[in-house]
Amino acid sequence: MHWVVQQNLINPVTRDHILALLQERGIKYTLARLVPVFDVLAEPIEVPAGPVFVYGSTGLGNVSKAMGWAPGYYDQQLDYQLMLERYGDLALNAGATCCALGDLQRQPGAFFLRPTLDNKSFAGVVMESWEEFEEFRANIARIDDDPEAKLHLADIVVAAPLTEIASEYRFFVIAGQVVTGSRYKKGDRVESSAHVPPEVAEFAQSCVKHWAPNEAFAIDIAVTPSGPRVIEINSANSAGFYACDVGYIIDAVQANLP
Repeated sequence: MHWVVQQNLINPVTRDHILALLQERGIKYTLARLVPVFDVLAEPIEVPAGPVFVYGSTGLGNVSKAMGWAPGYYDQQLDYQLMLERYGDLALNAGATCCALGDLQRQPGAFFLRPTLDNKSFAGVVMESWEEFEEFRANIARIDDDPEAKLHLADIVVAAPLTEIASEYRFFVIAGQVVTGSRYKKGDRVESSAHVPPEVAEFAQSCVKHWAPNEAFAIDIAVTPSGPRVIEINSANSAGFYACDVGYIIDAVQANLP
């Protein structure tokens, strides 16, 4: 498997760590620079024929699709609404409302809002009041006719009441197996740790066995008073690693993906 790693617009520490691990393993790679915003290569690159795996932003994922690299970028079925349907009560926001941004009705108190698709049209955000949301929606309405806008009133979003969360963990899944995990949040603080309670890792693997959207994704798990629950799923090609063992991810990709 040849790797294409984004050179710019990602954390340079993460990039350099990946490159060092690829070099240690003798895995060939190509660096790619993207033009900000436009999701195109800043200059042409040469990628050998055969299987390719990319790591970088969703913009590099779009480039991968345009270039026809395979397997390239895994984003199949990364739809939050589909995830809620498949995981049901295993999901943190099992009772969430999914609808067009323009159709969302008043929510009681503060609520969490995010797009259903993993397209980074906007980051998940807590709306502290309905008035704050209405201002947000009004700003989107002003540019709704602009075809270049990343978010439109017709786009499907998910709104969910806030839930008490003790800690949050990310797991990388390759070919149906959890290969590494990391805590990334403790309470409201971003706090990475490679220590993962076995019961949380076991819950993540049980969820993957229940349903997996594709062959390479990241699954985030919240520890709540009601037990562990699935927060969301993201592409393994662009999810942050935190304290995960990146070497395990690379080895699993090389051994198990086409």
